[in-house]
Amino acid sequence: MTDAKPCAVEQGVTVIVITYNHAMKLRRGLESVLTQRGVAGLRVIVSDDCSTDGTQDVMREMAAKDPRIMAIYRPKNLGSVAHVAECRKLVSTQYFAFLEGDDYYSDPDKLRLEVEALDRHPECSFCAHKTEMRNAAGEEIGIIGNEISEDEAVLDFEAAPYTHPTSRLYRHPAAYGAGFYESFLNNGDLFTWEIAMQYAFLDRAPMVFLNRRMSVYSYDGCGIFSSLTKRQQDLGTRKVLFAVDAQTDFRHTEFLRTRYLPQTEKKKLDWHFRWFGREYRFFIFRLSGAYDAQPLGGKR
Repeated sequence: MTDAKPCAVEQGVTVIVITYNHAMKLRRGLESVLTQRGVAGLRVIVSDDCSTDGTQDVMREMAAKDPRIMAIYRPKNLGSVAHVAECRKLVSTQYFAFLEGDDYYSDPDKLRLEVEALDRHPECSFCAHKTEMRNAAGEEIGIIGNEISEDEAVLDFEAAPYTHPTSRLYRHPAAYGAGFYESFLNNGDLFTWEIAMQYAFLDRAPMVFLNRRMSVYSYDGCGIFSSLTKRQQDLGTRKVLFAVDAQTDFRHTEFLRTRYLPQTEKKKLDWHFRWFGREYRFFIFRLSGAYDAQPLGGKR
């Protein structure tokens, strides 16, 4: 691993807020970004994937009040992966983050602390932290990233825990060669795109983890993942694992299988990982029913 290369990007932080039918919660998420302290050059791109509720009205109201907001109204629904990819093209700052419109930052110093951590660790590709999971009643139902006990830790591909996308602050991809991670995402309607993003960056350089709760994931049955059935969640996770496995030249097969697949599935899926190339593996998944779930697009 080597330090990130100097690249022709501007100083500052861009937060991309991706939204679809989040009218009731978007204001909370945007305000949690706009009230971040000590962040120079903060920009907010809020992009709506053709919502059918009042999401765009909230966007117009918030953008009129704060010049840091760039509001984008998609004329047609792009779907989750395409929406993320199009938004990322607009980033020109040194650091960037994604936030779904129904999630929010719970610590006003989150971005500042992550920028400082990445400045301390030029060998790291992104920074992340613990994330609270809360249900529709606002009750805490879990903590993502609770495996790490150190106050600050530099972790490689296999040492890093799963981190929620609301917790991550990435370096601009130009630091590692523009376009390096798009291939991780080009696998159809991957509603688990954020797992691919984590491992695309970890494949280039380690991450730095802060042992602090600084964001909230709304697991309320209305989000892109929480609204799925358990079967859809499992199939989507397997699909992205196989994509990551192929894109990393099968160097982390054992780790991916052990970390993410239930014990009952490991033996059955072992030969899929080891013996088949990408095209054959997806063909087998089609036969086994892995594509029964309809494309989810931007339906969050």
